[in-house]
Amino acid sequence: MTEFSQNVQQELSILLGLRWSAIGRAGSMLWLGFGNDVVIENIKKQSRTVREYAIHVSCPWRIVQEEQIFVASADIYITETEENDNIIGNSLFDQNVVQFSKFIESYEVCVTKIETDTLGGLTLTFNGNLSLEIFPDSSLREEYWRFIHFSSECGCDDKHIVVFDEME
Repeated sequence: MTEFSQNVQQELSILLGLRWSAIGRAGSMLWLGFGNDVVIENIKKQSRTVREYAIHVSCPWRIVQEEQIFVASADIYITETEENDNIIGNSLFDQNVVQFSKFIESYEVCVTKIETDTLGGLTLTFNGNLSLEIFPDSSLREEYWRFIHFSSECGCDDKHIVVFDEME
């Protein structure tokens, strides 16, 4: 394991044992929430509730259980009609994530293992043989995903770990 992988894994180790409590998207970016609710202010000084920790993913990913894909990044672009393409609420992702959200809520899904690689890949393993696999598919070293800690003390996004921007 490289120093890069060790540093990222160390930063993410705070997630071990935490409950996966939210999933959604902003356009084509996947977001995941872990831990407790935190109230923060956006740049317009409006309050909103987020989870204490988040991962924002801008590269291919999939959520699997054993040999079944629950939902994956390409699902965002699959709709019943082309006129509704990428409108939140109309894609296969949006349909699948409603059911998946109920699943993670019902079974109290928690992080049990974290694995990183030198190419920016990340696998989070959860109880119940569930995993999130993030796998960059570009030869460019750009932002693939980021880990955010939202602080209740300052009411803001306190810390960002960006793969690859800050960890090189």
